[in-house]
Amino acid sequence: RTDAAYERFNSGSELSWEITSSCRNVMRCLVVWTGQDGVEDVEQEAVSDLTNACCLLHRWIMGEYLRGRDAADLIDYDSIYDASGSTLQAALLTKALATPTNTDNDTVDVIQELNLVKTMTPSLATTAIALGASQRLPSLTNQEQIVIDDGSVQLTNALINCEKLLRTPILLGYTRCAVRFLWIWPWLLPFALIRPFSEFGEQPVLVLAMIFISSVFLSIEDIAVQIEEPFVTLPLELHQKWVTLMLQSMKFTKL
Repeated sequence: RTDAAYERFNSGSELSWEITSSCRNVMRCLVVWTGQDGVEDVEQEAVSDLTNACCLLHRWIMGEYLRGRDAADLIDYDSIYDASGSTLQAALLTKALATPTNTDNDTVDVIQELNLVKTMTPSLATTAIALGASQRLPSLTNQEQIVIDDGSVQLTNALINCEKLLRTPILLGYTRCAVRFLWIWPWLLPFALIRPFSEFGEQPVLVLAMIFISSVFLSIEDIAVQIEEPFVTLPLELHQKWVTLMLQSMKFTKL
């Protein structure tokens, strides 16, 4: 039971870094490919919006999606986007698809159609970012578009594995059964240790040994219970801080 909990924790740690690396690679590709001389200011602004949309997606995944709570409880991203009175979903779609000078009906229709989805989903976010990159960055080649799509595929694969951890937790009945067995075992332990410790006479060695062994086993079980939900235990807010600092550094250095 403890090995299964540690395996879930290790898998969750690896998947969280895969998600962070996928988002980071997509943002870095966008900044590098449009950071050359001759790129129009409109595309530079579009890249800024798309990278902010990727950061918003990463924020939502590390917060509400994996932990089941509002991501705003972890990090305040109001400096990245102006979302006063709007939801995270609307802010991401606006950053990914809309531009201050782009008011054509097709873009407006796409935003309205995606907004019909009542809840934020990874598919909605990755589709919006990929569509925004193809429409707002005409200077990107087909190979560069494919690389961006590959980043979305890697992110999706990591989220699929995360779903296995989120939707298949260790059953409550299994945990209760293990805890009850551990409590019964220490209570019966003195009967098994009476004869080996009989030579010590009336000394409290038996009681001390029982307390020590019981505390070790129960502590191991308690640790397993705490780490069996890795996304609650892992410091996912540090991933968000790292991505934010990395994005600011790339925009400042144009790398």
